[in-house]
Amino acid sequence: MRILIPIIGIAALALAMGGGEEDQSGNGGNGGGNGTPDRDPLGPIPVPGSDEDLAMIDAKVCEAAEDLGPNATAPQIQMRVAEDLHPDVAWPAYPEYDDASAVANWTYFGERAASYVAASDKQAWCSDQAGGGGGTVADVLSEILVPDGGSPAPGMLYQIRKGDTLVDIARDALNAVVPGVANGTGNTARQARLDYIYCITSGPNWNMRLYTTQNDFSNTFPSYYGVNGIGLRQAFMPKHDDALSAILNGQMPTRGVTQAGAKVSGVGARYAMLWLPPVDPQALQQFGRVSCAHVDWSDGSSSIDPPPELLNRLS
Repeated sequence: MRILIPIIGIAALALAMGGGEEDQSGNGGNGGGNGTPDRDPLGPIPVPGSDEDLAMIDAKVCEAAEDLGPNATAPQIQMRVAEDLHPDVAWPAYPEYDDASAVANWTYFGERAASYVAASDKQAWCSDQAGGGGGTVADVLSEILVPDGGSPAPGMLYQIRKGDTLVDIARDALNAVVPGVANGTGNTARQARLDYIYCITSGPNWNMRLYTTQNDFSNTFPSYYGVNGIGLRQAFMPKHDDALSAILNGQMPTRGVTQAGAKVSGVGARYAMLWLPPVDPQALQQFGRVSCAHVDWSDGSSSIDPPPELLNRLS
């Protein structure tokens, strides 16, 4: 089973790179002040689409990780795969903004690198990706579910545990991509955590549809705070059915609380299962900022929700 490629929107990339401002040398935004000529526009780079393409990229991720050693980070792996597959491109500079296929490749390399780094059993990850999948709900979950005892990671479903807070989850997820990027009390780390909390609570999405309430305000900003003052505090309370069992049975998890905050009769006593949207690891490493507003699955749906391969199998 191969998950559709997440694609970062052109506007978000331009913003992350400083809006493509012109430099003072007169060479333009892509030119060098030391006389380096502007880089020629990239030719089209095919977007990987077949299972064979995707399996090859995963194999390259595993090869890069092995070459770089056990402490390799997702951005390092992403860079190595990009340089290996497209040596003519001036990585890590983002592809020309009008070359959506190159952007899709770069983003996908990062998503697969982050998935590898987050895997608790990396040898099994490489074996699983090489073997493909049969297309069942369980096959999809094998790629996007944080295993029991595992740490949160972007692009994954995460089962909340007793004692978790949204800040903790956001911090740990970002650190799984770029170690230490969301630690501490500095402005950059704090802003990264807040940006990712915004991603998690952007709505309407999986998290907000299943777990928010109309009056879910909190005095502990930003621990449970969501967009427009509507948060996910109820998700961190054991009021819900077993989301994993529902998904494996082809069902969407059910709400355990009403919009007014009352517990639904007959519903279980489990914590919520959150979707943690994917991020671009290179942008996170270079700028320390997170944006999910323009990150889409390759079918055009937003990755603030789980991939369509899962949602299309749930009723």
